Amino acid sequence: MGKTTLAVNFAIAAARAGREVLLIDGDEQATALTFTEFRSERGVHDFTAIALHGRAIRSQTPLLLPKYSDIFIDVGGRDTDGLRAALLVCDACLIPVRPRNPDVWAIPSMLTIVEEIRSIRECSVFTVLNAADATGQDNVEAAQYLASLGGTTYLASPLVNRKAWNSTFADGLGILEYSDAKAKAEFIALAHQLIDCRVQ
Repeated sequence: MGKTTLAVNFAIAAARAGREVLLIDGDEQATALTFTEFRSERGVHDFTAIALHGRAIRSQTPLLLPKYSDIFIDVGGRDTDGLRAALLVCDACLIPVRPRNPDVWAIPSMLTIVEEIRSIRECSVFTVLNAADATGQDNVEAAQYLASLGGTTYLASPLVNRKAWNSTFADGLGILEYSDAKAKAEFIALAHQLIDCRVQ
């Protein structure tokens, strides 16, 4: 699982809570949009999804704000016009990090981009361990590192790499619509912690 999986699951969770939700797919691979189309083919129409790329994310998102209570933007983790445009219009940014050295090492460069954007517009930034091991020292070391970073808040609600994430995504379902109680509980804990941090 990765950024797109989290984006669609937050969109589904918000829709289940009765919110009017828009999911913007800003990644050239268009995985979030493909997922939503597959979900619609199964007869589920609970949120709207559109594709916007590059600077169009910055110009079009403000025009859509009055129509939706929640907007989620899925962009790649590389330094692109799409990523910077998303940071310029979002109130909060969630960075999922796998507890592996290459992923962890990439965080400082991402935070450098965030700080550049913050000179123009404030944005809350959060990190979370994603696709974590069920147990292990890698989790501990990655969590300690993320918690030590300035300019971001570490959410201590890791998402374990469970088969349910791939199964639900392939079926056009959200984790809250699946039978894996542990995966559900982990996602709910993350969502609650993110909401709690946002309202403080």
